[in-house]
Amino acid sequence: MKMVAEWATGAVVNYREKQTLPGQPAILRYSTVVFTLSADGLRWLHLHETPIGQ
Repeated sequence: MKMVAEWATGAVVNYREKQTLPGQPAILRYSTVVFTLSADGLRWLHLHETPIGQ
């Protein structure tokens, strides 16, 4: 996991993800997410996923 940017009420984080389902090949991808802090707690504002070639 890598912090791309951060500020007092949010952050952009980049991470590599591996999804596995029974009987299927694993799916690898890079994901970037934008978080913000609200009155209700941490909110996930945006997600971008880029597949990693197998």
